[in-house]
Amino acid sequence: MRALAILIGVLLTISPSFLFGQGSDKGSAFAAGAECVEDLTIPLYSVLAWTARAAGPVDASVTIGQNASVAAVNVEEKGGPKILNELVKKALGSARFLPACAGRTVYFHFLYRLNGEVADSMPAPEVRYKGGASFEIVARPPRSFLYEGQPSTGNAQ
Repeated sequence: MRALAILIGVLLTISPSFLFGQGSDKGSAFAAGAECVEDLTIPLYSVLAWTARAAGPVDASVTIGQNASVAAVNVEEKGGPKILNELVKKALGSARFLPACAGRTVYFHFLYRLNGEVADSMPAPEVRYKGGASFEIVARPPRSFLYEGQPSTGNAQ
């Protein structure tokens, strides 16, 4: 996690315009979000989200208020798992932004995926920085509690 924060800091120090380019498309908007971040904890899978096998994209925007505080967090409702939306909303709500970005709205993209061998207990997820303000969070899927041949609780005799 600390390595990811250092990587983002180094990339932003090089030159945001060189790394992200200029433009008005959503990709550039994600990039603009990254250049305003002072401190952000990437929202990882919670035990509940992992056990529920929640996966999918979450796009969100943050309106930066006075003194670089978070004025509003909006998560796009795309029909994905609401539990992931709430994880992102909570993380962005506690983020800190640069004072120079006050008054701006910045955009973030998180993609949650379950991939790999089934796990009996929640493994540490892998976080991949995808450029700009885009992140991929990948965890191994949980083992199902219902095994083939066993009746479900609703069908018990």
